[in-house]
Amino acid sequence: MSDKRYQGNIIRKTPVTPANGFSDTPAPGVWSLAEALTYTKAGIWPSQANGAAQIGLVMGGENPSATDTVQKIIVNTAGNATDYGDLLASGVRGAGFSNSTRAIFGASSYGGTTYSNVIQYKAFSSSGNFADFGDLSNAARRNGGGASNYVRGLFYGGYDGSNVNHIDYVTIASTGNAADFGDGTARRFMAGCASTLRALFGGGYEGTQTNTIDYVTISSAGNMSDFGDLTVARSALAGFASTTRGCFAGGSGGQNVIDYVTIASTGNATDFGDMTRNAYEHVGFAGTTLGLMAGNTGGGTNAIDQVTIASAGNATDFGDLAEAVGYAGACCSATGSVQSPDVSAAIGLMMGGSNMRYSIQFINIATTGNAQAFGDLNTVGGGSIGGAGSSSTRAVYFGGEPLSGNTNTIQYTSYSIGNRTSDFGDMSISSKETAVMDNETRAITTIRGDVTLEYITIASLGNTTDFGDHVGNIDRGTATASATRGVLAQGYSGAYTDTLGYVTIASTGNTSDFGNLSVARSDLTAFSSNTRGCYAGGYTGSNSNVIDYITIASTGNATDFGDLSVARTTLSSVSSGTRGATCGGSSTDVIDYVTIASTGNATDFGDMPQSNTTQYNSGTSNAHGGL
Repeated sequence: MSDKRYQGNIIRKTPVTPANGFSDTPAPGVWSLAEALTYTKAGIWPSQANGAAQIGLVMGGENPSATDTVQKIIVNTAGNATDYGDLLASGVRGAGFSNSTRAIFGASSYGGTTYSNVIQYKAFSSSGNFADFGDLSNAARRNGGGASNYVRGLFYGGYDGSNVNHIDYVTIASTGNAADFGDGTARRFMAGCASTLRALFGGGYEGTQTNTIDYVTISSAGNMSDFGDLTVARSALAGFASTTRGCFAGGSGGQNVIDYVTIASTGNATDFGDMTRNAYEHVGFAGTTLGLMAGNTGGGTNAIDQVTIASAGNATDFGDLAEAVGYAGACCSATGSVQSPDVSAAIGLMMGGSNMRYSIQFINIATTGNAQAFGDLNTVGGGSIGGAGSSSTRAVYFGGEPLSGNTNTIQYTSYSIGNRTSDFGDMSISSKETAVMDNETRAITTIRGDVTLEYITIASLGNTTDFGDHVGNIDRGTATASATRGVLAQGYSGAYTDTLGYVTIASTGNTSDFGNLSVARSDLTAFSSNTRGCYAGGYTGSNSNVIDYITIASTGNATDFGDLSVARTTLSSVSSGTRGATCGGSSTDVIDYVTIASTGNATDFGDMPQSNTTQYNSGTSNAHGGL
């Protein structure tokens, strides 16, 4: 490419030389089709994949003494590492992971201590030193594994005088202490890698070298499950992955083997090829296409190997570390699993749930597809069986169940991917299974087993205020709303009820009689456009597939709309002005949808992350009928 006064068809006073062949430089502007074709054929067309530097970090390690040095490698440009900054103190035998903007390092021998619970972080955007993130929730340790997607990072296993089986997780975009995730096999010296959905940990030491590969679904807290076996039992190996393929390289005793698995399908690993050298106690990390393996035991070499993850074959030389290290941590800003997915204007959030406790999933309501990770609920509040409401910019979550009991905590989040909820205020009474009626300014919540209605102003943090009462106790009910009116289905009150009551959201006062559902039931869900409210699923003594609807502005009984694709209870729903989607529920991961203005049976939309574990989540959106 030549210097041009009109690079990207932007006229400039002086010629502009494209930096690094656009390998790590964005090129905004209006490009001609001829330019796009020429540069695409040359493999240098700016894109998300090569439009910015793919920053890999090698953090700490030993050479053979412990070091605090952090080294930077531009993964999409072969060459040597450069100095990036320093850890808070020397860190060795720790684990690393990241999202696309922030690197995390923790669970190491730290500052001369043998075992540490310290977690530290640094933004990729500028060089400099790391800062304190928080502490592990479980024992101080070292020699564990790490893996992450764009929301959560996991620390697994390690050694604290004996092998550890703990799994901790953090929400990477936030700071604070880690939370307990679950347990795996007690082992150390394993390697981790991940897709956006699953984290895999392969190899390690359990008293002997192991060939075991285990996995978890990152969005769901729980214990490890068996995935398959490595081709060779080993420990102190390196791991890296694309969005679809996980690789494990090298290992104990100085092996050069690389093997791989398809992350979405359990099964044994397959031979990939060989490293250029024998290595163990080294690190692995990946950009958009390349997997890198750097260092060796005790800083015995500064070599960096590379492979193209999509193509099996032997590694080739990439460059050299600035400082030869072993037992470091590593991560990369461009790893496939840490890239946030695209979001549309109408986002539906499914918050919490059984075994998805404290996770927030999302769908783009206007399209179809599976739910994806969005963020996390704060572990201080409820993680399941709460109630959700929203303005167009802020989602709130009322009450629910923490790990035990009920809570009165209200949490909130923006519609930005990767965040953890913050404290909003408190309800007057601890409650789970709340029903929420909401518009752009207010959210009104029920209290389970009580007649009480309370409200918040969504834009202002604070505790709930009394709104009024319902005619009877509300238990496992649901609610829907237009911009002016909320309509509440009572649920269970000594028997399954068909009672509907309504309020004017902008005022206060008791509910008035609206009419009746077509079928009396509890544990149902509701969604709406600005004119029509729909009630779906529930429990009548058995699971229900009924969908019925009302015209929100006109009192009267509900009318049959159609059927869900799967009869179920304890499900959630989200909606835009045109489409409603019902999500998960008892014994199913199904998401199905309807066009609210019409009638008919629900159509398949996609799936929640896990079957049988997606009930008791709470749905809301930034485009529901109340907005």
